[in-house]
Amino acid sequence: MASFRSQFLVPAGVGFLAGLFALQLSSIESDANPHVLVPLIGGVVAISCRWWRALALAVGFVAGAVAFWSAATEVVDSRLNERFAGDSIMLDIEITNFPNDNNLTTSFAARPLSDDRFPDHLRLSWFEPPHHLALGQHWRLEVRLRRPRGLFNPGVFDLERWLFRERIGASGYVVDSPRNRFIGLGKPSLTARLRTRFAARVRDVVQNPDVAAVLAAVAVGVRHHITDEQWQRFNRTGTSHLVAISGLHIGLAAGSGYVLFMLLTGLLRCRGNRHRQALIAALGVGVAYATISGFAVPSQRACIMLLLASIAMLSRRPVRLLHTLCLTAVITALVDPLVSLSPGFVLSFGAVAVIGWLTARRATVGQRLPAMRLQALLLIGLLPLTAWVFSRVSVAALPINLLAIPLFSVLVVPVVLLALVFDGPLAAIGDILIAVAAQAVRLFDWVVTITAAQDWAAISIHGDIPVWLLFLPAIWILLPPGFPGRAVALLAGVAILIWPASRPDASCVNATVLDVGQGLAVLIETATHTTLYDTGLGFRNGGSSATATILPFLEKRGIRRLDRLIVSHGDNDHAGGAQDILRNIVVGDILAAEPIAGYATRACAAGQRWTFDGVFFELLHPTPEFRGPGNDGSCVLRISTGRRAFLLSGDIEQAAEHALVRAGVLLATDVVLVPHHGSKTSSSAPFVAAVDASDAIVSAGAGNRWGFPKPAVIERWQKHGARVLNTAESGAIEVSFCDDSETVEIVETRRVYRRIWHE
Repeated sequence: MASFRSQFLVPAGVGFLAGLFALQLSSIESDANPHVLVPLIGGVVAISCRWWRALALAVGFVAGAVAFWSAATEVVDSRLNERFAGDSIMLDIEITNFPNDNNLTTSFAARPLSDDRFPDHLRLSWFEPPHHLALGQHWRLEVRLRRPRGLFNPGVFDLERWLFRERIGASGYVVDSPRNRFIGLGKPSLTARLRTRFAARVRDVVQNPDVAAVLAAVAVGVRHHITDEQWQRFNRTGTSHLVAISGLHIGLAAGSGYVLFMLLTGLLRCRGNRHRQALIAALGVGVAYATISGFAVPSQRACIMLLLASIAMLSRRPVRLLHTLCLTAVITALVDPLVSLSPGFVLSFGAVAVIGWLTARRATVGQRLPAMRLQALLLIGLLPLTAWVFSRVSVAALPINLLAIPLFSVLVVPVVLLALVFDGPLAAIGDILIAVAAQAVRLFDWVVTITAAQDWAAISIHGDIPVWLLFLPAIWILLPPGFPGRAVALLAGVAILIWPASRPDASCVNATVLDVGQGLAVLIETATHTTLYDTGLGFRNGGSSATATILPFLEKRGIRRLDRLIVSHGDNDHAGGAQDILRNIVVGDILAAEPIAGYATRACAAGQRWTFDGVFFELLHPTPEFRGPGNDGSCVLRISTGRRAFLLSGDIEQAAEHALVRAGVLLATDVVLVPHHGSKTSSSAPFVAAVDASDAIVSAGAGNRWGFPKPAVIERWQKHGARVLNTAESGAIEVSFCDDSETVEIVETRRVYRRIWHE
């Protein structure tokens, strides 16, 4: 049986997981798709094995691909019918998860109560709700829905992927309407009531909201009170796994249950096989804790592994960690194939696999693995996954976790679990335990805050590193000590950390029109200089396109400084992110049509010229009569090298367009940024004719309320021979050319990198 398991079941499990990930990594529309090579490579490897292993691998691969495709098709088919998109709809809903308050806006998951025209899973936001929203509430709301959609920029958080993973069939917002009213409170499950009660209890006992948020997350998996700033600190220091209930927490709970049961049965002099009884009790404690915590992916993995290990021990069979891990991964993915999209799935199983592999290798030679060495090896072994998933490697993870893991293992988790038990008449004891755990979390938070502020704490991994190089360091973990050439794999880890970001060649330019919704932001790169033209929207509930899109995109590209920031004019959709940009990244020079409060700026003026790395920049507008606030005061920038040119026109309207035509400064242009997002007040016929562009790019939000770009504007550009592209349909659009280019290269990222979950 053991031979069959290792020679058939394990290859089948590996093939199943490969099938899941092959579909996730494959682009739908790209002709040159390297990921289709995955099954081919797997087949070649399998041929070198025995035939039944090859068969197991192939069967598993097909099963995994079919399982993921079936689940994905079900989610896509359940999405909102287009005929309801954008309409105001009265809908009775139930709030199905803990609402998340973000400044003035509350977002929450919901389901329709009795209307099968709409998807079962909705994601809604409500600006300044009149009442406190809570899990289980029923509301009659006027909502506007749309099919799940997000912005599309390479290397930036993929909202559509997250919505797909959560099986969200429609997203939208609550309309400010007098018809909105509270219907009543549903019947949340016992688990939901326990989680809600304990989270509120922690907030009452602990005055520090950051500490209370961590304790609620560790105890019952309520994480919506953890702020974005906290998550940033945890990610930079590699401690997110301590805050999210993971296998470590489930293992601690089960281990505590085993020890407690053995002590109690020993004191009571109970008969029977106490070891077997304690195993069952430990399994019950672990499952109960996972259930109360919300049963996230790491909890699922830990519970299934605990169950399989318990069955093996109860039947007096050896526990094979890697075999158990493989079977656990398959079971978890069979229950919900989309769970494999979660970073927690990859990192959770990856971490246990690395630990299991290292422990097994040490056990063969009768050696133990010290905690310090294990943490270092785990950091190296998980480097490919963390770099791939988060585009960042936490250098601080090693020293921080050496302190934090024992702190949480010995003190925080056991104490907070006891506090969970001591409720009702014993709540006073539980509150004391909460206060004790809070002191430990304060220490943890203090260390994390100081460490995260250091520049060395985390190293960003930009998108130019070859995928094969990312996975080379793992070979150092897999190969035994003394293996020839093993150290080369370790050098690959160093190469990843110092790999330079790619830049255009001299006299070449790469301009990326970012997908920022109904706004504008264009990143312009030359060989050694970087310019940002406009900064996108500022959101009414705080934050901006700068924090959500532009800064993460700069980090992914390895850009730590802007040589020049140009803000075309003061409208929110162009200047809303300026303050966030200036607060978070070094900017050498600022040109703006209107002053930016608190910063020294130079006014844009027609005739200003400069050269970066052989690329010529010239401002064509505003002229003196148009300077000042308003669309017609926008900074109009022409970027050229050799015979190629790109015109960025801000929000100018017909008056400014006619002035530019009369001045004769509008030379023929290869690519033009369509003025004012394609408004009918812009793109006049004389302007379109003078520009004579081959490609016209519109920066607009999908389904925006103004209907930009207007059909008449699109038709006008097309009649003059221009191909019209829209960021709403194409995602971020990359424009590249050099002084000797025969053509301008344009890449529509949504079309090239589109996956099965993208609209």
